Amino acid sequence: MKTISGLALVLALAAPAAAGELQPAPAPKPVELIPPAAGIAKDHPRLLLRAKDSPQAVSVEQLRKIPRDAEFSAMLEQLRKCGGAAPAALVWQLTGEKADAEKALAALRAWKAPEKAGDPFDIYFPCRDAALAYDWLHGYPGFTDEIKKEVRDKVFPLAAIGLKNGHDHVFHNYVWMWNCGAALWALASAGDDPRGDKLLTDVATRFNADMFPAMAYLQGQPADSPGYWSLYCLAPGATVLAAAQSAFGQDLAGKVAKDGGDWVGGQLENLAHQTLPNLRHMPWGDQQEGGDGGVAHEMAGTIDMMTWLSKSPAGAHLGRRIAGLRGTKRFYGETAMFYFIYTRTMAVEAKEPPLARLSGGAIGGNWMAREKWDDGATVVALRCTDCYTGHNHFDEGSFVIYRQGLLAADAGIYKNVGGAQQKTNCHNTLLFGGAGQRGVRPSSNATLEGYIKALQGGGKGFETGNMLFQEDKGAWAAAAGEFGQAYDPAVVGRAMRQVLFLRPGTIAIVDQLAAPQGKDLPEVTWPLHVTGQPKVDGAGVSAGNGKAWLRCRALLPAGAAAPAVSDGPLTYLEGGNKKAPTWRAEYKYPGKASLTLVHLLEVGDGAEPGAAADAKAEATVEGVALTIAGRKFLFAVAAPCAVIEGK
Repeated sequence: MKTISGLALVLALAAPAAAGELQPAPAPKPVELIPPAAGIAKDHPRLLLRAKDSPQAVSVEQLRKIPRDAEFSAMLEQLRKCGGAAPAALVWQLTGEKADAEKALAALRAWKAPEKAGDPFDIYFPCRDAALAYDWLHGYPGFTDEIKKEVRDKVFPLAAIGLKNGHDHVFHNYVWMWNCGAALWALASAGDDPRGDKLLTDVATRFNADMFPAMAYLQGQPADSPGYWSLYCLAPGATVLAAAQSAFGQDLAGKVAKDGGDWVGGQLENLAHQTLPNLRHMPWGDQQEGGDGGVAHEMAGTIDMMTWLSKSPAGAHLGRRIAGLRGTKRFYGETAMFYFIYTRTMAVEAKEPPLARLSGGAIGGNWMAREKWDDGATVVALRCTDCYTGHNHFDEGSFVIYRQGLLAADAGIYKNVGGAQQKTNCHNTLLFGGAGQRGVRPSSNATLEGYIKALQGGGKGFETGNMLFQEDKGAWAAAAGEFGQAYDPAVVGRAMRQVLFLRPGTIAIVDQLAAPQGKDLPEVTWPLHVTGQPKVDGAGVSAGNGKAWLRCRALLPAGAAAPAVSDGPLTYLEGGNKKAPTWRAEYKYPGKASLTLVHLLEVGDGAEPGAAADAKAEATVEGVALTIAGRKFLFAVAAPCAVIEGK
């Protein structure tokens, strides 16, 4: 093949790879998941539980058949120590003892709404506690009509605040918490009080028209940083769906899978892939310290609930992974409620998910690929999507590599929203003339349609990334993303990144770049953030995390200068309650009208890098030809920018 040069390469790169895909995807059609209030069950319990066996809910009969083994006793004691009314009410459902019912009733009567109730945490968790306790205690004779009204009069004003505040930005975790708190109380009180019927009608409209379609639009990717999204959007949303399914006795999860974008199964499989072997989330966006930064102690119950709803083998596999590493400690405080309802009644067979997954599709998303489902395996990820919330970063095109700990890392734990961690130079993506990506993000978009319209914004929107291609061939997996639109359009015409993961531990990063027509790109910086002090060797750099190593070499353009490395740590990552420093190595390339970069990264176990693989790259008419240890790959320049193994 002939080497491409001059005007032909400029023209090939200047146009987007797939212009049609750079337009925002249309909003999914609303599906009526929460039925009209008139169809709600007349009896209680009906939130997550039913008295008798039902395919749409776990039954009290099932709970009382759980073997009373040592683990059951320990978790029951954990529930008894919780201060909330709902945990106490579930203890009564498990034991049937009057003393437990009286304790739960006293806790519910002592329930008080927060004095200010402006924070979403003051809406969701208190409303959830009141809703579940009110519903689960309904059959106890001591819970009289007078006491029920007393409770309702205290909770309705709080739920009303949730409904009022919850019409701001459809992807924000606060909006999900506000609406989900109101929804759970509506499902508990409807049929008992006209205010409950009205509230349920209002929240059903919001969820059916806005909230659930937003979940479907995401195609499995998290709209917030993974920790926030999992705890404060996905968990409340899945709880509302499960509660509505049991309250109406309809297979709402099945309806989601068929007509609602399968967001339960999609989000659950994304969770399985984005959970690293150390049980922390893939480090995208603002990272939380401690357990909230992973699935170690608060997400296990939600994962089991979603697995029960979707019958997902991938969800069961994730649940088993967490259980094997954390045991019952994975259920923090009152999350033990979900242990009894879902974990101990689970009948879904676990199965390893595929080794690679793209969450988000052509609208942009997160691509994750593993060597194998093993704690010592290599994990590679590429992010190329749009901004949804304030916890997202300006990190389109950024990659992460993990093996026995992070090797190619991302920004560290954040202290303030909008802080330095959000900037492009804290990520493994590109800088042009030292400048990062446009600091654009969505404002308040109460509807999905409003968000999609704002993406374009008359040429001033915040559409910043699209995924063009992904494939898994077993021996290797690859993906491609387009993110030139994330930068100043007067400076960057196109930035397309292709990633090849040649299992078990070789990763090629190919960047095909172009300036706007008639211009040259400024100097291009290719940064690599690592978790150990980097060592420079010629045009290569290596670093380790104490258990595994990473080496990076520049293959194209030929004769690349050695990277510059930081003298000391720049940011800090947190995991296992220990903070670890990160360093940055930077390759710099003179700007041209078009530029093709190829960097080869290799990883392995131990303190020092092993022998380097034979590798050669060249620009061709079709794209980039790369030979690695005798195997040839083509990184196509034309849509859909596929990676193809040569014969």
